[in-house]
Amino acid sequence: MRQELDKALSSQTGKPSTGRPPTGLQTGRIDFLACQRARRNFEIAANATRPSMAAVGVRGSAMYGACGMKAPPQVTIIHHPLATHVFRRP
Repeated sequence: MRQELDKALSSQTGKPSTGRPPTGLQTGRIDFLACQRARRNFEIAANATRPSMAAVGVRGSAMYGACGMKAPPQVTIIHHPLATHVFRRP
């Protein structure tokens, strides 16, 4: 059954299926030391007592570039509270 599924998937895409999702790495651009330093700088900025979102964004972009990864899409969550006051009846 598994072999039939792999054969069907590889015939659809033209590439052999490995069973693993794509990692998002860009081959040939990874400098291990620069990637480690950029990742460390990003973690320091993100874990600061009062992190600046601009600094975290800049360090995140530098880390993704140095490690050869694609940045994940930005997600914005908007929360609208239903009530601002709690009313109690006597």
